[in-house]
Parts: sequence; C-alpha cells; structure tokens
Amino acid sequence: MRPIAEALETNVVAAAEACLTVATSNMVASVLPYLARYGLDPADVTLVVYGGAGSLHGPLLAAELGIGRVLVPGMPSVFCAFGGLVAGLTHDNVKSMQGVAVDSDTTKAQFASLETSARQWLATQNVGAGLLETLLEYRAEARYRGQSFQLTVTVSAEAAKSGDVAAMEQEFHRQHERLYAHSVSGQTGH
Repeated sequence: MRPIAEALETNVVAAAEACLTVATSNMVASVLPYLARYGLDPADVTLVVYGGAGSLHGPLLAAELGIGRVLVPGMPSVFCAFGGLVAGLTHDNVKSMQGVAVDSDTTKAQFASLETSARQWLATQNVGAGLLETLLEYRAEARYRGQSFQLTVTVSAEAAKSGDVAAMEQEFHRQHERLYAHSVSGQTGH
C-alpha cells in the first residue's frame, strides 16, 4: 500500500480508503444494470456477501445502493467453494440462427442437434452414479426486427421437439409485454 500512497502523495490510510472507494464504485456500476433490468428497488433486496472480503465490501456497497439488509453466511470465505461442490453440473449448448428464416423444420432440427450434442457431452463427464437426474432446458433468444437487444424466452420441451414456432413467438410476445409493457404481436421475433 505504501507505493500507492507515495504515488498519490498521501498517507497509507488515505490511499487505502481511496482504493476502497474505487472498488465500491466499480461494484455499484456492475450491480445497477441488474437492478434496472429486473426493475428491483434496492430497498427491497437483501445483499448476500461472501468471499474473504465480502463482509468488508458488503456494507459499503449496500450503503451506496440503498440496500438495507446484508446477509453474511456462516462460512463466507468458502461459500463459493461449497457452492461448487453442491451445485448441479450444467452445460450450455448454443446455436445461432441469425439471418435464417425461422420455420418449424429448421427449428426442430436445431433443437434436436443441440440435445444430441448435450447428451454426447454429458457422456464424456464420467459422473457415473453421481448423476441423479438429467434436465434439459430449451430457450430461444429473439428480438423484433430492428431491435438492438434480445429477449431470452423459455421454450417447452414439446415446442422444441415439434418445432412449434408459433408457441415460441407467443411466449416471446408475452415476455416482451411483461418486461416492457408493450409487444408487437403481428411482428415476428427474430
């Protein structure tokens, strides 16, 4: 810390406080888009802190964001490691259909290919008896023509396996309406 303090022409305590201020500002800048995207009021959420310095940074971050509750788990320094041990094994397979005319046969083939690829990947993971269940989740990212952002919608297994584009479009319009208070149901999501 002393070299930083000397470079800033200040004392070690002031340099450390400046570092904490910068770190907190960076965390605030990272959290704000999520709060805005999901329409969350910071006063209504609880900040869960973890890691070696989570209980140090948490209250500073909460104060900056206006979060009134901070939860420190019993083992904050090993919280992530513990989560890694007990969390389910996940793998994402993605295929782009950008610029492709979205029709039932193409959609059905893409989802079937993704499922085959996912099952092949799982077979290489040597999980043996540790595998309790397999869950395949289907999603599509879509947007209205001219929109600069995509909306991720859940696709039912039935719609994915049958290539039911109409059901996927209906879910896209429903989610767009829920998130943005409008949809253009006559326009196809792409």
